[in-house]
Amino acid sequence: MKYTVTDLSKVKKSVQINVPAEDVDAKIKFMVKDLVRDLKLPGFRPGKVPHSVAEKRFKAQIYKEATTALVNECAAEAVKQMNVTPITEIDYDGPELVERGKEFDFSFSFEILPDFELPAWEGLEIEEEIEPYDEARTDETIERIRLQMSELKPLEVSRPPLDGEVAFVDFSATDDEGNPVEGFRGTGYQLTIGRGQLQEDFEAIIKKLAPGESGEGQVKLDENINNEFAGKTINVKATVVSLAERVLPEITEEFAEKIGAGSVENMRSSIEKAHRENLKRFAKENSQGKLLDSLIEQVEYDLPETMVASRQNALMAEFRAEMRRAGKPDPKDWDMTEAEVEADLLKQAQKFVKGEMFLLKIAEKEKITVTPQEMEAYLVDIAQRSGLDPRQLQEYYHNNNLMHTLVDRIRTEKALDLIYDRAKVTEVEAKPKTDAE
Repeated sequence: MKYTVTDLSKVKKSVQINVPAEDVDAKIKFMVKDLVRDLKLPGFRPGKVPHSVAEKRFKAQIYKEATTALVNECAAEAVKQMNVTPITEIDYDGPELVERGKEFDFSFSFEILPDFELPAWEGLEIEEEIEPYDEARTDETIERIRLQMSELKPLEVSRPPLDGEVAFVDFSATDDEGNPVEGFRGTGYQLTIGRGQLQEDFEAIIKKLAPGESGEGQVKLDENINNEFAGKTINVKATVVSLAERVLPEITEEFAEKIGAGSVENMRSSIEKAHRENLKRFAKENSQGKLLDSLIEQVEYDLPETMVASRQNALMAEFRAEMRRAGKPDPKDWDMTEAEVEADLLKQAQKFVKGEMFLLKIAEKEKITVTPQEMEAYLVDIAQRSGLDPRQLQEYYHNNNLMHTLVDRIRTEKALDLIYDRAKVTEVEAKPKTDAE
């Protein structure tokens, strides 16, 4: 194998590979032999199909696999000899093998970590603002738990529902022309009065009806819903089928034991501890972000275009999904033009990638590595937070060549932790936020 390297930019390289004809033939021969080992064809014993017959019959498959194998092996060897570390997948540019006895020429490109001098990043000073703990957080959490464990008790009354009571409602809607409004029909819908589950004018209809009574009225839909009727007025018909009251469990030792807290005192202290840990974690993440921002402002370097584009595309996909949820799928309804949104997201993508490159540089300098156990634990954590199966998630990362991305992600997080651990952090109480904030 022979190769030549061309620098397309300070962070992108192109490699031209020449594979001699004898190496091409050897690889095809190996692929044929590997296929024949377990091949079964009518008229031949298993594993005894002549190589010429197998190659002729399965030529497309064999030559495709031989191409992939040669590209991967030659690219890996060239990169190793170049003594560089790609931070993106190689971008292959070349043909597929079609015959024996000929040289095989192809090229591939990839991006590398920018070369720059790290500024002083150890011993930085920062004030970490921690939000003071409000005891009301504990009470609110306990109330949410009580609500989750509550029971519904039917009410035998002949009056409209009161705030806090639950109404079981059947409803439907039509537009001005009497056509059904898609997505606005329900049977036995469970509505807790006064909790803001439905729009005020919708709930106002329900609050006038006793069990068994029906009523109707006009409802102006929220402009942010993802529906063609967003912001329009529809005609709603509703029937209150029955009423119930929500019975919340009392805060007793038995209640605390039922949720695994042991006692009311332990329940309150555990909830408070969890909230305080969250406040500390948020404060730490905020401090880490400020530390990284202060560092990347001190240096300039070329950014890998592929990574910037990938990040920008991901941000754009998230933005479009958010706009769809807000009932604004058409760019003409956005607050900014599509071009302005893309420009803004490009800046965000560039800042993100710049920070990632900085952290990878520290990871490289400090020889930060990632163990298989850390990778497995990281994937399990992602799966648990996303409600996915850990094994399926691991297979997805393997099958889509995302393991190197996972390694870099963990290395950058460890590098950011290192910056924080070596900084001089002073904890201070966060200032009260203004209404605008």
